[in-house]
Amino acid sequence: MRFLILLIAFFAALVPAARADCVVLLHGLART
Repeated sequence: MRFLILLIAFFAALVPAARADCVVLLHGLART
């Protein structure tokens, strides 16, 4: 059960970072 909570917390932290990376990548592609 604790593992599941850690997994959810990990993904909750990971998703905004991944979205930020996508935004940066899209801005980089738009510049070229």
